[in-house]
Amino acid sequence: MFNALEKAIVISIIKKNLCQGATIKGKTNDNSLKFIESEDIPALLQEANKYDYIYWLFFKVLIETGLRKGEASALQCGQILT
Repeated sequence: MFNALEKAIVISIIKKNLCQGATIKGKTNDNSLKFIESEDIPALLQEANKYDYIYWLFFKVLIETGLRKGEASALQCGQILT
C-alpha cells in the first residue's frame, strides 16, 4: 500500500502518503526475510501431507502462486452453475 501511494504522489494524484509514519501492530524491528530454501520444499510438502491432504494442497498453492497465507486462506471454491 505504501509503495502504491508513493507512486500516486509521483504522478500527482495525491499530495501526501497517508501511510507515512504508520506502524504495523506486531511488527518487529527485525527486518530479516524469512523464507524456505528451494531444496527444503519437498520435505515440507511431505510433512504437510502426513497431517492431511488439505495441508499439502494449501502449501502447494502458496508455493506455486506466491500468495500469502492470509490471501490463500480467504479463497473460496465457487460453484459452477450449468
